[in-house]
Parts: sequence; structure tokens; C-alpha cells
Amino acid sequence: MLKQILFLLAGLLWMSAAVSAQNATPTKPRIIVIPLTKKGEDPRKIYESDPGQRIVTAKLQEALLNKGAYIIDFLATVKAAEAEQVFNGMAEADVKTAILDYSGADIFVEIDLISTSKPPYGTSMTMIFKCYDAFTQELMGSSTLDSDPVNVSDVNVIINSGLKKGDNTITTFLNTVNGKFGELRENGRNIKVIIVLETQDYDFDATVNPGGETLGTTLENWIANEKNALSYDDVRVVAKKMNFPGVRIPLLNDKGKKMKPSMFANELKKFCNTLALAENSTKLKATHTAVGGFITITFK
Repeated sequence: MLKQILFLLAGLLWMSAAVSAQNATPTKPRIIVIPLTKKGEDPRKIYESDPGQRIVTAKLQEALLNKGAYIIDFLATVKAAEAEQVFNGMAEADVKTAILDYSGADIFVEIDLISTSKPPYGTSMTMIFKCYDAFTQELMGSSTLDSDPVNVSDVNVIINSGLKKGDNTITTFLNTVNGKFGELRENGRNIKVIIVLETQDYDFDATVNPGGETLGTTLENWIANEKNALSYDDVRVVAKKMNFPGVRIPLLNDKGKKMKPSMFANELKKFCNTLALAENSTKLKATHTAVGGFITITFK
């Protein structure tokens, strides 16, 4: 009997630890390295058409991986997404976002390559790495590596020269990325929320139910609730627009899943649609949009 009880207790402790691990905020960001794209460009086409991008993407992934980073392979992600027909019927402008969503990355690193001819010494390569929050596109850090001029046309040799020369820079870059992710874990992800009244039937001073508070106060109280946001900057109200310039949302929701800005926007919209004017019980109608870290709630 004692053995059975001990076995049962051990099983319960293991299950508790597993659930805690599943719901715990990750301490190390998942990083994907992608080619630099201009607005509307497809990263896959840049990768396929530019040998330098293919080489530096693979080399930087390898360098970061060797320094302990959690790397999500760009090419493997693209192939897996294509196999699942993720991009079918999708506009080129949306492919980058789809790759980031599919990858599950917390942070993405974009690489810009600038080749410079320096006769008679050869060709040098400037590599610019910039890291961004995968959900809000907020810039989190950048580094620049310059290779020595090399009298060869092989891009691989030139890039290797720069990466070897800049090994300490890559270490510093990764430390910056990890440090910024630590700030996100502690303080939350920064988003901007704008609430707009397109209707002329009421304003933010209108009393609403449930709660019996003004609409403006009710909305601010919802955002102030720590279950919804960790903190927020002072709200600005001008006529028919309510602006929250800095709202910090947790990286994970109460179910241990990643809290995307679009999820926050959807929850806020659903709450808005539970409200009604106190004077005549008219239900309020709201819609939402979420683009990166910018959220707009519109009352119709």
C-alpha cells in the first residue's frame, strides 16, 4: 500500500511539473533568420535569387546555434509551410507574415548585404543584422559586420571572412537579443490600442452596462485588469478617439499559449460587444483590426 501511495504521489508531482513547464514563459527566444525584404516582397524569392542571402542566412544560423541560441531554420520552415499549402492563393505581401506565424518564432533577424569593390585590394562585404519582435515588428537590436577586402569573387569566402572577424560582435548581438527578450518576459509586449467611435449616437462619457460606468472608464478598467494587460501608459482621449499609446500584454495567456496582439484585440472586441447603453439598453457594436502591434477597435 505504501509503495502504491508513493507511486501515486510521484505521478502527481511529475504531472504538476509538466503542466508548469508547459505554461512557463520561455527563457530563451525562438529565433528565425530571414532575408531582408522591401515592402511587399516575398522572402522566398529573395532567398532563391541571391546566393549571398542563402549563404549568410545559413552561416548566421550556424553561428548563433553554436552560441546556444534556439534557432528555427528558415528553409525548413518554408518547405514545411509549402507542403501544407500555407501560401496557396496568398499575396506576396503577406508571405513574410505567414512565414513568421508558421515558424512560431519569437524574434526574427533580417540580413542586409552590401558588397563594396575596393581596388586593388578586392571586394568587401558589409552585413547588417537587425532583430525584431515577430509579433509587433518592434526593433530590438542591430549589429554590423565588415569583412576584409578579398581578391576573390566567391561570396562564400567573403562572408566567411566577415563572420570570423566579427565573432565577438555576433556574441554581443545574441546577448542583446536575449536581454531584450528578458525585458519582454518581465514587462510584456508593447502594443498600441486606438478606440474609435464612428457612431454619433453616444460618446465616451455615455453610461454603459454592465457596471454603470462611462464607456471611457469601462474600457480603461478592462485594459487596467492585470489579466488582460500588465501595464499601460496614460490614455489620451480626443473627441471620438481614445488612444492607449503603450499597452504591455503578457507573452502568454492564462492557458499558457502565446498571446498575440491579434488575440488581445479579439478579446477586447468581444468585451466591447457585451456592453449596452444604460439609457435605452442599445447593444454596442464593435469591430477590430490588428496589424503588427497596432490595434484598432471601432464602434459602429
